[in-house]
Amino acid sequence: MEQSEDTIIDILHRLPSKSLARFKCVSRSWGQHVSDSRSQRQLCTHTIGLFYQPIGTQSPIRFFFTSSEKKNMVKENFDKSVNFLLDHSLYIIASSMGFLLCCKQEIYQQHYYVYNPATRQSIALPQASTCAKHVAIGFNCKLDDPINSDIVSFTIVRYEIPAESMVTIESFRSNVWVKINFAIEIEIPRIDFHTSVHHPSNWLKSGGSIDGVFYWLDFGPRINVYDCVNTCFWCIDVPDGLDYQHKRSLGVSRGVLCYGGTSRGLMNFGDMSVWHLKSGVRDKTAIWEQYTTLSICIHVYSCLSNSGLLKSGRIQSNRDMTFHPAEPLILIVLNNKKGGAEVLMSYDMDKSCSKVVCDFGNGNSKTYTNLVPYEWHEWPLFL
Repeated sequence: MEQSEDTIIDILHRLPSKSLARFKCVSRSWGQHVSDSRSQRQLCTHTIGLFYQPIGTQSPIRFFFTSSEKKNMVKENFDKSVNFLLDHSLYIIASSMGFLLCCKQEIYQQHYYVYNPATRQSIALPQASTCAKHVAIGFNCKLDDPINSDIVSFTIVRYEIPAESMVTIESFRSNVWVKINFAIEIEIPRIDFHTSVHHPSNWLKSGGSIDGVFYWLDFGPRINVYDCVNTCFWCIDVPDGLDYQHKRSLGVSRGVLCYGGTSRGLMNFGDMSVWHLKSGVRDKTAIWEQYTTLSICIHVYSCLSNSGLLKSGRIQSNRDMTFHPAEPLILIVLNNKKGGAEVLMSYDMDKSCSKVVCDFGNGNSKTYTNLVPYEWHEWPLFL
């Protein structure tokens, strides 16, 4: 039976590059369809949802779609629970191009895995050479030849926190861990994790990477930066001067480094100022532009009240907060005071409105959470 042109294009578009190349010689029209499919692949990445993981508990990893339309894009074999190691629980550390970086341990991390929940392909990495209690980690994947290949290479960088006078960067590339030492010329505040009200897992999260440059929030009013291309490490100032005692977030959204901070402290939040980095990613001095000031508190309270979810009349804490990588959204996990109920909310920075993405129900009021946005690719990618 003859297929329509749209059906043929849709089938070709979903094939791996090596299989796609075999159909180029079928006819002139098929050759054009193959070329068009290759050229469009860069545009076919969608952030479809988030992995949600309570930290310090035995609760399973869960996945939530940001919309019903995006739910229909995913195949049935998509692993929403990330349980490819059946005999051991895993911690999701970061996500890049549809791949997850996972580890068996929350602290003293040495054994890492890279996993594609869409294809269920995983690889175990060689053991890291050092075993620090707390490390900051960055993870980035890229297609070396996006037109003709579906093979992904990845880079992992990490350093021990809190950083002191010397930072040792461990970088994993080409299946080898490499250590590089950098002297720090500024004073780094020492933090006692046992007395700090902020769970250290939130400081293990990377602020993302742009063109091989990785970013992390420091305990002080700084952002630590590592350029894996030119192998150099430096610090830039945050635009509002806030340190770890305040609620802050760092991430890459629509290709721009975004920073958000509120002076209300860790357990509550009011208006939040959001800034975009305007200077070059490799500039040693940061130039920030204030993008907007968000009245998050007012909109979130109103949305929760209208949804019947603000049972206690107040919010106990803002558990986690992250920037959406592809849309002008801030994703927030909130904890209601009564019963430890948790709610995932989405706040639109352009439209100044919020909505409830998911009601997690009652949980442990002392649980900390990890939100990991996930990208979906319409064609299979391989390690």
